[in-house]
Amino acid sequence: MPTWARRHTRKRSSLEASANWHYKGGGDRGFGYSATLAIAAHADPDRAGRYPQLILGMVLRTPEKEMGRHAHYVSAVLAQLTELRGFTAADRAYTKLLPENFHRPMRALGYMPVLDFTGPQVNSARADGHHQGAITKVGRLFCPLTPRRLLDLYSQIRSAKNERERIPLRERLQEIEAYALTRKDTLDDRGTERFACPITKLNCPWAQERESRGAPKKGPVPVVINLDAHRERTAHPASRPTVEPPTLPLAERPKCCRQSSVTVQAHVMPRTRQELPWQTPSWALAYQTLRAHIEGGNGRLKSVDSALHARERRQPRGRVAQTLLSAITVMVHNIKELEQYLAASKQSAITGLDLEPNDVLLPYPTVSLTVLPRAQALSRSP
Repeated sequence: MPTWARRHTRKRSSLEASANWHYKGGGDRGFGYSATLAIAAHADPDRAGRYPQLILGMVLRTPEKEMGRHAHYVSAVLAQLTELRGFTAADRAYTKLLPENFHRPMRALGYMPVLDFTGPQVNSARADGHHQGAITKVGRLFCPLTPRRLLDLYSQIRSAKNERERIPLRERLQEIEAYALTRKDTLDDRGTERFACPITKLNCPWAQERESRGAPKKGPVPVVINLDAHRERTAHPASRPTVEPPTLPLAERPKCCRQSSVTVQAHVMPRTRQELPWQTPSWALAYQTLRAHIEGGNGRLKSVDSALHARERRQPRGRVAQTLLSAITVMVHNIKELEQYLAASKQSAITGLDLEPNDVLLPYPTVSLTVLPRAQALSRSP
């Protein structure tokens, strides 16, 4: 959001006291403000065109300052107007924010972040860690015996130049699902979760020894199975990967291997934990669809008709004046979007309020008690 005023220098200060340098993804910069926008979108590409893609909220802020707080402010205002909750996506700059400024407040409102990771979050030495013996990688917990070649696929996907290179790597990455710990219990009131050992997906002598203690032995493995029965086929040990753990006494084994499940606290991987695991097909579909809606909204705001990025249309100085003029531009843009949506709805038999035959809307998460009630008014200043 460039401004008409000149930039700061060593000899003089700009008349836009709260403006600063805004750095774009490609390295370019411009002197002005940054805008935090909330754009209507859906994680299912088949829902495109079923509703008007409006700009639901906007905050004009100083660049590089309190991005997470302003995003939470816009989301909190929307939470008072509707009980709908769902996936929310943002660019990689939001992934690097402090968890208490963005990730945790957004989850407390009921939104489920769908975020992409930066190179250092995947490729650096600090990207790999351990929690109670399990390997922590890209917000997930894996068996300590996970092959290194599978863990390195995440770095290869992050280093890929385009989607054409990522698709074959993403297909190979499906092999790692057998080593991922399974979520046993959802978040409780303290924000902790329970994850179970992937014994149902792996052949592990340690896990078999643990399960056999104090439990009656199961019958022999069936020699003949029905290949048409998916459950019977996947439950057979021959269809699972086999790990060969070293010879260690029980006391020296990782904690996640000594017991069937472990507790994961809220402070473990707060920036990278997601409901949709990173680079899985479900994550790729949701993230790419949401980001396409977001970038489409940004492009329409910067078109010839709206020209939100044109500084000559906002010559009055001051953050208040810049905010008011930008808000008027967004309002006019929304009116145009509504007119186009109504015109398109008259030509199509299906509107946003009508469902196709055998079409069911996916349920959204229930509203958490931490959402601000409607009676409590938020301050108009973020």
